[in-house]
Amino acid sequence: MFQTNLRLAWRSLRKSKLISAINILGLATGLAAAMLMMLWVQNELIYDKGYKDYHRTYLLANTSFPVGGEPVATDQVSYILGQLSEAQNPSIEKLT
Repeated sequence: MFQTNLRLAWRSLRKSKLISAINILGLATGLAAAMLMMLWVQNELIYDKGYKDYHRTYLLANTSFPVGGEPVATDQVSYILGQLSEAQNPSIEKLT
């Protein structure tokens, strides 16, 4: 059964070369995109795991509200905001 299907697929590939090339190119593009997305998600999930006690690591975020524009969220905050947070919240052990 497998050999028969393989022969039929091979004949189809040789008979309609343009359609086969388009299909193979689409499959390769889809697989490459899926692998890149998987690598990106994996990188996002292991962002802080290189640190000791990574489960106790937090990231300060900032949301700016420009006049007449959409709110913009970033992970870039001033060091002074971190120092103020550390002074007001005694549970913060270390600031880097």
